[in-house]
Amino acid sequence: MWRAPAQREGLLIGGALAWAISSLSAAALLAARAHSRSDAFWCAFGGGLGLRLATLAGLMAYVAFHQRALSAPALLIAYALGVLAFLLLEYRYTVNELRRDTRAPHHQSL
Repeated sequence: MWRAPAQREGLLIGGALAWAISSLSAAALLAARAHSRSDAFWCAFGGGLGLRLATLAGLMAYVAFHQRALSAPALLIAYALGVLAFLLLEYRYTVNELRRDTRAPHHQSL
């Protein structure tokens, strides 16, 4: 299974795209956290999910029109599993950060 060059390339590209999109989403979350704590954070989180969905739609369109270039199952499975794994890591980090923010005393500026 996954021995043909098109399948290996599909796995590599799908995993690399999942990593790249997750890295962009994590960078947006860190930037939003530095900017403000609530509205910017949720916009960045939603933007990351939207970016993942747009990438999935783009991959699906690519395999629909370029059927022989890459293995569609390998590409989509690698992307979906990669996104799931990175999203779980991102969620874990996000929940820990939110818990830490709610426990820390908030200082009001004068």
